[in-house]
Amino acid sequence: MDKTNHIGPNPIHAAHGIAHFGEDPPPPYQIMTRDFLFLRARFRRDAVRAAVPAELEIADEATGFIGMLTSTGGWGLEPYSLLYVALDVKHAASADGTPGLFRAVNYYSGQPGRLFRRHYNARMEIGYSRQWNDGLTWYGEGGRDEPEVRIELRRTGDDLPAPASGIHHYLADAPKGGLAHFYVTYTAQFGGAEVVDYALTDAAAAMLKSLEPVEFLFSYYCPQTPLAIGEPHPYDPKTGAPDTEAHRLGLMDVISRIGLAAALASRDGRLLFVNNKARSLLAMAQVGGRLIAWRKEDQRQLDGVIASTGNQDTLISPPVALVRPDNALPVLARALPVSAAMAGEPAFLVLFNEPEARPAKDIDKVLQVLGLTPAEARLAAGIGAGRSVNDCADHLAITANTARSTLKVVYDKLGISKQSELAGIVARLE
Repeated sequence: MDKTNHIGPNPIHAAHGIAHFGEDPPPPYQIMTRDFLFLRARFRRDAVRAAVPAELEIADEATGFIGMLTSTGGWGLEPYSLLYVALDVKHAASADGTPGLFRAVNYYSGQPGRLFRRHYNARMEIGYSRQWNDGLTWYGEGGRDEPEVRIELRRTGDDLPAPASGIHHYLADAPKGGLAHFYVTYTAQFGGAEVVDYALTDAAAAMLKSLEPVEFLFSYYCPQTPLAIGEPHPYDPKTGAPDTEAHRLGLMDVISRIGLAAALASRDGRLLFVNNKARSLLAMAQVGGRLIAWRKEDQRQLDGVIASTGNQDTLISPPVALVRPDNALPVLARALPVSAAMAGEPAFLVLFNEPEARPAKDIDKVLQVLGLTPAEARLAAGIGAGRSVNDCADHLAITANTARSTLKVVYDKLGISKQSELAGIVARLE
């Protein structure tokens, strides 16, 4: 394989387009959480008013929720635990209609706590939470240096309901002044529970004590919940916030959960979102970078299919094979247009996959329809599926020289000149 045209170590050039994050990994962050305890509550109105900035109008019912969870980590974030109190505010509803939520109390552990304080919320404090259960009853405690709140919930049913998805719109005190807002998408099975006990210790901070619930409206436990956390932006209560980023985050959350490696790219190749599976496949692709192939010739093909996908008659592009420098199977990429209403600007959803290292069943018979002899078709099927010339020669019981000369005939008959183009043809036939 010719390695003289390699552009870099991975097909997504890791240019840091979100400059204000500096050395911190840029959002969006995709994480998996476990043991999420969720308590919907009503608080004293004067306490809520004192906890929320004056420029925000609080909900008439003085409601909000208390959350406690543990994250096993994900893109950009180490494992951490969290205790927080979020209070309902008016005129900041999320894209799915749920109330806007001001983050009044926030105890995060470790690196995520420091990162979120730098970029999301001046009220972030380093702390922890811990949750456990005995099957019927769920317990939790959290605080800063020692427990400040303890929770006990008892399950009210044996079975978990079907998963539900949604988007929360959070507001916070921006680290550099003013207000910030960001979106979090979630998918969870909310198991019903009742509050057996909610207790504040003597070590509890003054804000926690002031926000002691006067009534619990309902509560849930969630054994496992995937989350995606969007980028923080300045928030002006007079103009509100567009739903564009919420829609974008929701779109990629769906793609992530159905198991596809995917990226959302602008028309000029900027990466707007990359899910975890694509990050792994493409060697740590980062948002803010550009969609770039390893080789110049593959880059031209990739740019071409993205450009052609913008035509109204094109629903999805043919696959482009991105040859990797480590002789692994090529990565196949296909693009389809996404409306500006979903992505915030005209964009493309690019789907990636790795073909299996063996020809598909009977693909050689399909290749014969294109004019190849049975022997040529068998070789083309193996090479197109990513196997080396020597491997195919051994499998077909021919010499390597015979395989190479036959491959030249295959290229001439198909009007191509390299393995990546043959991989693209095989992928399309599959």
